Amino acid sequence: MSVFEKGYLDSDAEEKKEFILKSYRRIFDIYTSIIEDAHSLLNKSYSLINDFTDKLIMVALYMRTLTLYQSIYFIAQRGLLAETRILLRSLIETGFYLAALSNDESISQVLQIKDENQKLKSVNRILNSKTKIINLPSHSELNKIKQDIGNRIGVISVPNKSIEELSKIAKMHDYYLTVYSQLCTSVHTNLTDLETYVVYKDDKLIGLSYGPTDDHLLLNLKTAIEVILNSMDAINKFFNLEFESLIHKKHLELKNYK
Repeated sequence: MSVFEKGYLDSDAEEKKEFILKSYRRIFDIYTSIIEDAHSLLNKSYSLINDFTDKLIMVALYMRTLTLYQSIYFIAQRGLLAETRILLRSLIETGFYLAALSNDESISQVLQIKDENQKLKSVNRILNSKTKIINLPSHSELNKIKQDIGNRIGVISVPNKSIEELSKIAKMHDYYLTVYSQLCTSVHTNLTDLETYVVYKDDKLIGLSYGPTDDHLLLNLKTAIEVILNSMDAINKFFNLEFESLIHKKHLELKNYK
């Protein structure tokens, strides 16, 4: 049996998973050791929300970073390269919002205006569609929804911001220029990213590569750890949780990893 018959459910894929976990045991140990500490910050911050919108958004963003971080753990050990990169990009983007909000509380309004703009686009698409879809609101109802969205946008006092602008407010612009931009090739389908499935020898195509791989695994895991530690820094700063020494210790552990 091979991965070309049963894919990643094949027994060979299971053996590759065990090989990856064994070969990269040290970095996986660091990766998983952070999860309990990260959840300690979650529980502390969760107890301090007190119905404040900014605090609620901050904790929700942090929870998203935690689920993405844990998802990367499961996907990476299966040797799914592109999928790990896609999750890693989402983790970094969420980290931008989280760190930006910890530095500037008006970012919560940026999230609001992005949400309203997306709703407005959805309504406009339906209004402009020529396809008859049952159970949708009438045009008059959709126009009323559109007007309500416009009214809500009108009272938001901050302008929309791009991901790059958010990365600057988050003090993570280097991540945007380097890692984040490179990971976009996996999210948006293109030939460069699809080259991971192609095998060349002496500049000649000799076959296709399909199945689990540990290519770039160490870099991806280390990057995810850096981002979750930055997220922990942000939530710690926002709620004054006094976890600085613990987070600093984890930063040093990652820095000293060889």
